[in-house]
Amino acid sequence: SEKIAVQRLGTKDHKRIKCKKDKMFCLVSCAVIRPVKRLDKIIRLVKSLCDEGYNIRWFHLGQGPYLKKIESLAKKTLRAETFRFVGQLKNEEIFQWYSNNKVSCFINLSDSEGVPVSIMEAMCIGVPVIATNVGGSREMIDDGKNGFIVEKDDEISVIVDRVKRIINMTDNAYQTMCNNSRKSWETNCDANSLYNDFYLLLEDLYEKNSNCN
Repeated sequence: SEKIAVQRLGTKDHKRIKCKKDKMFCLVSCAVIRPVKRLDKIIRLVKSLCDEGYNIRWFHLGQGPYLKKIESLAKKTLRAETFRFVGQLKNEEIFQWYSNNKVSCFINLSDSEGVPVSIMEAMCIGVPVIATNVGGSREMIDDGKNGFIVEKDDEISVIVDRVKRIINMTDNAYQTMCNNSRKSWETNCDANSLYNDFYLLLEDLYEKNSNCN
């Protein structure tokens, strides 16, 4: 066991955006559209928030085999002005989209995950994250500090509560959460730092092995 160590994935640094919590709360998800991503649950979440009178707009970045099914469900469930399927974007285009839109919060309600790159990228630009407690999401999200963790089987009401907590935060508390999100990325997800450390580790192992021979 002493020979085993974790070397983390990371993402490249991108310009941090100015998160906005204006009259219109911008909720963003980014994933291939398939059942495991549970976009149907996000649709139910948005419906519940709208029914309570909150001014929500949900954007989804990405395509997938279940696009038509999810898009049809959204059209049946939500008012047209409360959602938009942006489509497939290249990586650089995703960050350009973030820069051009007033993003308030990133959400990932997947049934299963590894270490989600989409969450790392959202934290890179300083966006609070709400995500299910699956895979490596918990390793990146400090509940209540840079976002919120919800359990996979939580009722919609629980997730609604977490979104409302962010909506109803003071501006100072919200900006602190945004700052914490970026700091978490700098500590745990900065590819430049992580890959350099990994290189140095391999170099050290190589030198030790060479000296043994």
